[in-house]
Amino acid sequence: MSPQVVATLSLRDVFGDWMGSTVSVATNRGAGAYGPDLAEPIPVEGVMVSFKRRFVRNSEGNTVPSEASILAELEHEAKFAGGSIVTLPNGRNTTVITAALDPLMFGALVVNLE
Repeated sequence: MSPQVVATLSLRDVFGDWMGSTVSVATNRGAGAYGPDLAEPIPVEGVMVSFKRRFVRNSEGNTVPSEASILAELEHEAKFAGGSIVTLPNGRNTTVITAALDPLMFGALVVNLE
């Protein structure tokens, strides 16, 4: 018997044609003396942005509206901490509500934004 070969698909393999957007993220590093301590904005390339309103649960467990979401590679998870500021491709600044792994989306990171 020969060993079976299992093909594994990555997020880029499936959604690569749609993941051409770049966003800028100022990661929330915690509370500072004058409000959130934000890192310098850095670009995150190869994401897919969706402008669809949905309701999500925030870190306190409350249901809040999310006006946009980002689909990104899991390697960017630390950049999208709750409270981080994201500049979308259309120039709009928004705040991260949640960022979590979606196992049904080939291990993608789904970031919900205010």
